[in-house]
Amino acid sequence: MTLYERDDFVERLRYRATVWRYLKLVVSGWWADRQAYARRRRGMIELAEMEDWQLRDIGVERSEVDRLLHQYGVAREQIKEDAAR
Repeated sequence: MTLYERDDFVERLRYRATVWRYLKLVVSGWWADRQAYARRRRGMIELAEMEDWQLRDIGVERSEVDRLLHQYGVAREQIKEDAAR
């Protein structure tokens, strides 16, 4: 193996490591986003299942909960289905 071939081989290995590192960052970022979305969704469902007096105790209005549910695309029917499971 000549010096040029060795340098070319090392450069290709370095490039592959960089690509895999970038791919790992993208996938781990996507996974963290999915987990955060699931936590927000569970929290909104818990708020939607609370009674009005419980929401008032924590300083939240029913209209705020409904607005968030609508904003994130969680329908009341989905909440009822999730609660039944």
